[in-house]
Amino acid sequence: MDYTIGSYFLDAGKDASVLVKKYNFLNLDDKYYLKKDKHIPDGSCCIVFNFCGQVIMTTPDGSETNLPPYFLTIPYLGHVNIVTKSPIDSLIVSCKTSVFTRIFDFPLDKHERDSYISVNNIIPDSLWLELKNENCPQKRIGIFESFLSSISSMRDYKPDEIDIAYENIYTSGGTMKISSIITESGIDERSFRKVFKKRVGLSAKSLSRLVRISLLCKSLSETRDINLMDVVHMGNFFDQAHFDHEIKNIIGETPNKFFKRDLEFVRVFSGF
Repeated sequence: MDYTIGSYFLDAGKDASVLVKKYNFLNLDDKYYLKKDKHIPDGSCCIVFNFCGQVIMTTPDGSETNLPPYFLTIPYLGHVNIVTKSPIDSLIVSCKTSVFTRIFDFPLDKHERDSYISVNNIIPDSLWLELKNENCPQKRIGIFESFLSSISSMRDYKPDEIDIAYENIYTSGGTMKISSIITESGIDERSFRKVFKKRVGLSAKSLSRLVRISLLCKSLSETRDINLMDVVHMGNFFDQAHFDHEIKNIIGETPNKFFKRDLEFVRVFSGF
């Protein structure tokens, strides 16, 4: 497939779907040499393979970090400012965070302030190179899923209580009461909070906040006919002030500004 600009998705194979939510193929040609906008995390962790061009993370003070050819993004209660220098050819593997950390024995409780992590100790350089040398999206998926099949902890994986709690937050759109999630897990509250944060990198409450905001961004990036009071109701916020605070805190812009501007590259960078 050839795209001037695009972010398109393919599903995971049956065996890989226990871990992989979707594959996102990102292509930007030279026409979009320098693009800046925000990545809004959705609570997934993503293995990002960049085969061409350059991806840069910027901070509010203007400092820049050139991201490596492959890395892991993790649940982060905020946004990340991204700059791309095209042409870009990237494969983003969106994963269930609780499953990823269990399969790879990769705790996240010490990474709450990190938006990305090096995964050289998990992903070999040879896998990145093999993926880079293959242009067909389906064949790239085959290469990656062959790598997954070699991991013993992937075989016959059975979701545990934390995996189920993580999924419940997603299926409820981030609106399920945390007390209900903990009760359904069958784990005592103190242990649940400790283990959940270790496996997901955020508390269940923070993940719920992130999921609600991400779903709103996805929905509203597809329409220009926006009534903010309807959005408050859609996102199950207490009131307008609660909604304004959440958007400003996580996205860094007021709702009135953010949802009425061009969100094309927010959509592309966030995988909506």
